[in-house]
Amino acid sequence: MSMVPIAILLGGFIFLLTLNVPVAFSMILACIGALWWHGTIPVSTVTMKLYSGIDTFPFLAIPLFILAGGLMEQGGISQRLVRLASNLVGHIRGGLGFVVVVSEIFFSGISGSSIADASAIGSLLLMVIIYIQCKEITRKDLYKILVDTAVMTGVVSLLVGAATGFSWILATHQVPRTTGNFIVSVGGGYVTFLLLSIVVFFVFGMMLDGLPAILIFFPILFPIATSVGVQPLHFGVLVIAVVGISIVAPPIGLCLVILCSLAKIKLTDTILPLIPYIAILVVDLVIIAFWPWLVMILPTLFKL
Repeated sequence: MSMVPIAILLGGFIFLLTLNVPVAFSMILACIGALWWHGTIPVSTVTMKLYSGIDTFPFLAIPLFILAGGLMEQGGISQRLVRLASNLVGHIRGGLGFVVVVSEIFFSGISGSSIADASAIGSLLLMVIIYIQCKEITRKDLYKILVDTAVMTGVVSLLVGAATGFSWILATHQVPRTTGNFIVSVGGGYVTFLLLSIVVFFVFGMMLDGLPAILIFFPILFPIATSVGVQPLHFGVLVIAVVGISIVAPPIGLCLVILCSLAKIKLTDTILPLIPYIAILVVDLVIIAFWPWLVMILPTLFKL
């Protein structure tokens, strides 16, 4: 199968990003260009994938979470949460950060979606830091909250739908299988395989979101992992760690884009401040990858 459409897809996407075209529109235009060149698949398929990407039950959580965040912010509940957080961990430097981490743990268990987590926690806590006035919600306030919720839901929906079409084109052109074959052909054993796996899941996790990247590439790379001696649990933890970093990595991490939209800040303004944090996470990733006994210590201790 010709790789020209994939070159158009990836090259067009990167080129449009360099022109400061929004991420979602860059993905959509790149998808249209790839399908137009392919010729046998209707360009209208892009529209179908935009819809199918958000036509899932878990996605219902996103507008409701955004609405809940707006209501809590406007009604003063957020201020009370900040006061509670301050009483619990305010004496610790970066105490609000601990609250965000714990909140993410709960929301991850409830929603099962990185996108829903970012929308929920972001809309609730990004404005909490500066919002200190408690008041009742008037009809005018409610109207503004509903409009803001609709706008933000549209932003998130367009981004998720575009990522769905993007991943579908990659899958139909057998990019995951080709990637797996390339990793096998390179050889090099355990270390080389882990390094290439990290690159694959980081790049595609950043573009597609964590779950689609795992669903597309994990079934192909998992047999290769076991064949070179990687423990299944170790490989699974490594993949989760990689995509967890990739979705917030600049310049196009999906959750990072959503959070920037919620906070109304430019995506480019986040790159330099995030570099130290990403660097620390990458060091953690290397430790997880090449010191597997740290990952396996608890399962071994409890004989799981």
